[in-house]
Amino acid sequence: MLSAAIAPECLRTLGWELDRRGGRGIELVVDDEAVLAAWENPPGVVGTATYDLSDLARLQGHARQLRGRWPGTGQWAGRLRTLGQELQALGVDLRLLVEDDEGLHVSARGAEGMVQRWYALEELERLDAERRQRAA
Repeated sequence: MLSAAIAPECLRTLGWELDRRGGRGIELVVDDEAVLAAWENPPGVVGTATYDLSDLARLQGHARQLRGRWPGTGQWAGRLRTLGQELQALGVDLRLLVEDDEGLHVSARGAEGMVQRWYALEELERLDAERRQRAA
C-alpha cells in the first residue's frame, strides 16, 4: 500500500488532510488495502477515516491544486512527507505510526523484517525546512 517508493507523496497528502482537520494525537495503521487514520481535534473530538489508493489519489490531486495557496497553519504535511522520505531512504514500508507528546513512534517493514523507530517532531520539522530551503 504505502511502499517506500510512494510514501513521501502519500504521507504528505495524509498530512495535508490532518492539517485540514486540525488533527493531533494521530495514529496511522497501514495494510495492503488501506490506511486507517485516527486523530483528535482541538476540542477533544476523536475522528477517524479510512483511505484506499483511490482516496489518496483524489486527495493528492486536490493538495496539488492548493500547493502554495493552502491557508492551513498545521505542520503535518511537511512532517509526514519528511518521514516518508526518511522511510524511503531506509527502504522500508510504513505499517504503524503513533504520535506521542514529542514525536512519532513508527513501525515499518523492510527486507530484513520489522523496524521500530522514534522520530522527534522537532527533528522532522528541521529536516523539512532544510529540504525546502535546498529546493528553493
